[in-house]
Amino acid sequence: MTQNIHIDGHGTFSGGAYRSVSVNGLGRCTEPFTCQDITVNGSLSTADITAETLCVNGHLKAQGSITSKATSINGMVFLDENLRTEDLRVDGNLTVSGSLHAENVRVDGRLKCCGVMTAGPFACDGIASLENGLFAQSVDVDGVLTVQGNIEAEHMESDGKISATAQISADTIRLHGMVRADEIVGDSIEICYKSPARAAASFLNSVFGSNLCDNTRSANLIEATSIRLESVCAGVVSGEHVIIGKNCQIDRLDCTGDFAIDPSSIVRLVNGTPYTPSAQ
Repeated sequence: MTQNIHIDGHGTFSGGAYRSVSVNGLGRCTEPFTCQDITVNGSLSTADITAETLCVNGHLKAQGSITSKATSINGMVFLDENLRTEDLRVDGNLTVSGSLHAENVRVDGRLKCCGVMTAGPFACDGIASLENGLFAQSVDVDGVLTVQGNIEAEHMESDGKISATAQISADTIRLHGMVRADEIVGDSIEICYKSPARAAASFLNSVFGSNLCDNTRSANLIEATSIRLESVCAGVVSGEHVIIGKNCQIDRLDCTGDFAIDPSSIVRLVNGTPYTPSAQ
């Protein structure tokens, strides 16, 4: 580790080991380098980066991978390969063409990952688009999360919008926003859709990429030991303890224990038999 790099105008530097790298103008490095901390307030084009801390308030284009302990994105970052970090905060725009691994993730801006996304706690108040699955310790969504493939976690909760093309799987699932998946599987599942105001719904649907209305199926299969649903449209609901609350549309309920169905809900089959609500 030899020197500091500080660029205010136009500058280039070679690969190697540095104490601190600061770019306030236009910088370029075509070789991998390591440093304790790097701050980009201007624009930097580079190869691989290994750093203790990485802070981007401007524009960073990396034609390689980034490894860091703490990563803060307030500007725009485009990464051709992989990102591995202990702590990731995205308030700007981050695009990762490879895989992304972070011990702790918070997205208040925009995140796009083309490879596999793995994380400890994953919180999204912004917009995240993951194209090869999400595998996390916990998932907390107040924004918009779209995933091509599976979402797997120990715990999941949301007041926002979640879409997965395959399965959502977690021990405990609490969803009070919009959700769509092929299957939703866990030990305890609660899905109670709270309809947003018309203006908010229009905006979220445009961002979400679909018009999720009341008759849009949340999942083909919802399966857990304990299930509570409200304002949910689903194919098969399978569980031991099931509460079908208000305004649900269910094709089939398979229950091995006890169940309750609100009169405002439609359930076509219960354990294979056509269901007729009891006279009130």
